[in-house]
Amino acid sequence: MSTRLRAAVIGLVALATVSAMAGSAAAAPGRLDPTFAGDGIRDAIPRFGSGADLVVLPDNRILLADSRFGVARLLVNGRSDGTFGTGGVTKGPFPHDDSQRATDMATGGDGRVLVIGTLQHEALLGAAAYRANGRRDTSFSGDGILRLTCGPRPFCGPPAVAIQPDDRIVIVTWEGGFVIQRLLPNGSPDTTFAHNGVFNMRVGVCCPTSTAAVALEHDGDILAAGGGQLAELTPAGRLVPGFGDHGIAHLPSATNPLAPAAIAIDGSGRILADGSDDDWFVERFSPTGHLDGSFGTNGVRRVSLLGQDITTDMALQDGGRIVVVGGTYNQTESGDFRPAMLRLLPDGAIDRSFANAGKLIVRNLHGFAEGVGLQDSPRARILVAGGEGAFAVAAYHAS
Repeated sequence: MSTRLRAAVIGLVALATVSAMAGSAAAAPGRLDPTFAGDGIRDAIPRFGSGADLVVLPDNRILLADSRFGVARLLVNGRSDGTFGTGGVTKGPFPHDDSQRATDMATGGDGRVLVIGTLQHEALLGAAAYRANGRRDTSFSGDGILRLTCGPRPFCGPPAVAIQPDDRIVIVTWEGGFVIQRLLPNGSPDTTFAHNGVFNMRVGVCCPTSTAAVALEHDGDILAAGGGQLAELTPAGRLVPGFGDHGIAHLPSATNPLAPAAIAIDGSGRILADGSDDDWFVERFSPTGHLDGSFGTNGVRRVSLLGQDITTDMALQDGGRIVVVGGTYNQTESGDFRPAMLRLLPDGAIDRSFANAGKLIVRNLHGFAEGVGLQDSPRARILVAGGEGAFAVAAYHAS
């Protein structure tokens, strides 16, 4: 969910249009939905920068975070929500010379929005909190912004964030191991978690920094991912001994800092993690942290697109279908990354009813699809976002 290219989302329109069939296929899965923003795509949001993340709210409105910690809110139909911020947009609070890069966003039960990323050339973490109306939330750290140290290393990996039902905030980074911080709703360290609010553990041999991901389980446990590893922690910040190998599970396909890019928990408590190592891959684990042999091949589904493929985000549809987004690259054929999307069936097979036999690859435009979200009303849609210079969102029929 890192910041990349605006063309990612816009480009997906082209292939969706040519891959769907005429007539009765006008609403085929993977085809652009013209009832969203007039033609299926919302771009050129005023005063909004390149994209970082997308969240679909329970009422199906859409939150976008840009790389400068700003937030925009769209109505269900893709138009700006004038009740949020100024004309639907709140600009980020950090100075432009702060070398900032927002990477993730979470929402709380009271409508709070929290955007997190790195500052000062990745020397610090930054967080910005907003109320449901888009105004700065001054109950967080006094002025709605917070700077945090990363951990034992001088550079922060891209952080991930989740907000618990009690509004405590979980932040995960990977810096040669897990650094998991928990904050109280006001931004102070939660000293009841791990050691004075921080869980710090070196794991494996992968990479000094890596992408990170976090998900919250129904029983209150915290699932963290980074550096090719999964960790399950109790609400008190201790490893769950019955998960994986003493609280840690290894992603066998993960051999570089780009895995996992995202994690999700399905309705049966199974854990899905996506990542990339030339190919895209999705792995599924049992609730106890062991590969699920009923998924893909021995728990892993690998898909090759153009040759060098990078995932950025993932979403689970009702019924268990898995939507993965990112980019794909082949130097001979394209010379640059192309935005891409893939849908899998619950057992890991490619869903060939979706788009172009399960895949969307845009060969005439550059960049990545960055974030993905799901709407269930007024119709089931898959929303895909990305951006460079300006953020864009495209809506596709989900069924």
